[in-house]
Amino acid sequence: MKKRFVLLVSIIAISLIVSVSALLLAKNANNSPPANSSIACKVIQENSGGINLVFFAAEEQAKKYSNYILTVEPFANHKDKFSFYYITPGQFSPACEIYQGIAILCQSSALTKAASACPNDYIIVLGEEPSSIRSSAFKGVMSLNINHPLTVFAHEFAHVFDNFAEEYSSPGASIPRESENCQKKCSDFKKFPENTENYGCFKECTNADYYREFENGFMRSLNANRYGGLDENLLNEKILNQYRGKSDGNAITGKAISTAEDCANQQYYLVEQTEKGFVTTLETGCPNGARTFGDSTFQVKDASGNTVVETSVHSDILFTTDYNPELNGQITAVPQIIDTPIMFTIPATGKENSCKLVNADGNTLYQTSLAEVGATPCKN
Repeated sequence: MKKRFVLLVSIIAISLIVSVSALLLAKNANNSPPANSSIACKVIQENSGGINLVFFAAEEQAKKYSNYILTVEPFANHKDKFSFYYITPGQFSPACEIYQGIAILCQSSALTKAASACPNDYIIVLGEEPSSIRSSAFKGVMSLNINHPLTVFAHEFAHVFDNFAEEYSSPGASIPRESENCQKKCSDFKKFPENTENYGCFKECTNADYYREFENGFMRSLNANRYGGLDENLLNEKILNQYRGKSDGNAITGKAISTAEDCANQQYYLVEQTEKGFVTTLETGCPNGARTFGDSTFQVKDASGNTVVETSVHSDILFTTDYNPELNGQITAVPQIIDTPIMFTIPATGKENSCKLVNADGNTLYQTSLAEVGATPCKN
């Protein structure tokens, strides 16, 4: 009788262990670095040479946000220049964190690999958290709390798309490199002289003593209904420049046009900084084609020494956005600089021979031969 009891207990214990293990494996499966061929890239709208946005969300949510951004000026005037895709949670569920307990933050090599199943310039992860948890924009990834107004998408997209600074006072923060929406004095709003007579000038634009052109736009309040004249002109210029670049075959994407079907037949190099140095792997999928604004620059050359790709990596500025109904939606969150490993992609077209990453001081951080396929440790 005792032996039977022990045997029964053992069987139950083993069954429990197997069941729990299976559940854990199932839970973690969609958070693991994916085999790209197993991910289905769904199309919302696809335009030849378009600026590509990829949602990690259910179909209904992805369509809701993509439809919204195309109602916002100046994007509403350029619907034919954007492509929208989505990857459902059943295909891949990003492993996000609540950074410092205050903001959704989704950014990893697994997310980059998953996004490469689609043509991808900018990535949007939609998550549901209490409205007190902030949305964020970091290194080309927008992590949006769906309990915030849709305007949070307009706010975060301006950060990743055109490097906009915050248009409210952010003590201790600096205006990002190459940002143009904040100026030291009103007379500096002169980039589009044909429109300056209609511009306003209001104090507080990241720095308390800098100026913004519009009193209460998306970069200041989630209750806003537009960016404002200067910001719309800046974004319009960026749309035309990036769309023309992609259509002409720019050095970032490596191809003039990519579709969801193309990505299964493309390859790219993924360069990651690890504790042991930089590692380069050859991956299947579409490389990221975002315009970046960081201080470090990578340069790819062919066997003859000609430059085939040259662009910056993403900056380390984390933008977070809080929603304050009691303040008429005015945003108060201060951007932070957070030190995270460098990661970038390089299109693999067969022309690449070497890659070098240089920081703002001209020091070489990384260089390697791209002729070697597979994992390649950094050669300092």
